[in-house]
Amino acid sequence: MKIILISAVFTIMSFSCFSQWTNNVMQNTVVSDSSGVSEATPMMATLNDGSTYISWFEPVPNTNFEFRMQLLDKFGIKQWGNNGLLISNFPQNSALFRYDLKTDLDGNAIVAFQDVRSGHLDIVVYKINVSGSFVWSNNGVALTDPSSTQGLAPTIGITGSNNVIITWNANSGSSKWIAMQKISSSGNIMWASVKQIIDITNVNRYSRPTSVPFGNDDFTLLYVKETGSGLPPGTMLAQHYDTAGTGVWSNPTIVSSYTIPFFFFPVAVSDHQDGFYVAFNTSLPSNPSIGLVYLQHVNASGALWNSFGISISLPRSSGFLL
Repeated sequence: MKIILISAVFTIMSFSCFSQWTNNVMQNTVVSDSSGVSEATPMMATLNDGSTYISWFEPVPNTNFEFRMQLLDKFGIKQWGNNGLLISNFPQNSALFRYDLKTDLDGNAIVAFQDVRSGHLDIVVYKINVSGSFVWSNNGVALTDPSSTQGLAPTIGITGSNNVIITWNANSGSSKWIAMQKISSSGNIMWASVKQIIDITNVNRYSRPTSVPFGNDDFTLLYVKETGSGLPPGTMLAQHYDTAGTGVWSNPTIVSSYTIPFFFFPVAVSDHQDGFYVAFNTSLPSNPSIGLVYLQHVNASGALWNSFGISISLPRSSGFLL
């Protein structure tokens, strides 16, 4: 199966590997096309010079999947050989889950995903430079929450000091919470223990974190609170954390009075002034079958445009607007 870049837009579909961008608009630039292999879940992160990191999973016998990456320069020429760079062949779960790929302030790729090297799903983070070298060792940095039975869907935040914030979904039984850890630019774990956003009564469950930088080494976290059984809608919250991982605002900010569906993962986008924007799906309160798209801004003090956000779509008769 092929991994393809279409005019610098990365699409989850079949991919193959040519040596540079094609001049034919009817053809795609192939990143990877191993014979008889179905590459999956590609992501990309682009540098200021136009170079682009690409990541994906490939199935292999006995390990389920291995994780690979490629770097294309601004001309679309592969920098790490025809088959890319093998990042990890530690055993994976039989299913693949959400992961994250970003660049740090020095142009290195930071990638966070989950594998079962510890015997159950935990988070692992790698830093790869433009020459394809493993900056944090060939095995990356493994993260775990000792009270969790598995860690899923890690997200990456880069602070103003070029340290790395990793946040993920943790759970045990019916309990679900957010775990956080900070890694220095040199690859050292900076907090003595994992920080948690958790309700020990299990009335509320927390998930889907995403962070943006704040000041020199703080960050603001956007996350979701779920209340109720089954797959309830979620309420988006935000909190400013200091460099030690301690909440700064007396209470988290409710990002919108409107809820989001269980399947939607909101993403905080920095406004470069210690605040962020978030676009999200919601439903018309008077008719949940009517889907809407809203935009909200949270500033450096946690203040909002208004309690709901700004509608940026016309009502549609579907709750699955993406």
